[in-house]
Amino acid sequence: MHTPGPWRHEPDNINTYLNPEFPDAYCGAIMGDDNMVVAVVIDDETPGAANARLIAAAPELLEALDGALAQATFEKHAFRPWQDQARAAIAKATGD
Repeated sequence: MHTPGPWRHEPDNINTYLNPEFPDAYCGAIMGDDNMVVAVVIDDETPGAANARLIAAAPELLEALDGALAQATFEKHAFRPWQDQARAAIAKATGD
């Protein structure tokens, strides 16, 4: 089970401490609702910030995808290719 969301992105507040050899690199923390660090992203500025935002959104994305799949199943929608993709993504995220 993952750390419950919501998670938030705290950009560039720890770089000097964690990455002193590359002070211009992007370093941001992903924080849980309890203010505990979930992840740290260290990368070039553009992909690092984008990756951190994506990671921070992960709990909400997982919940939304799970809800969409459940609704499609409940409404007995005909099979659509996205449903297999959704099941695979949920399994990857949950380790099932």
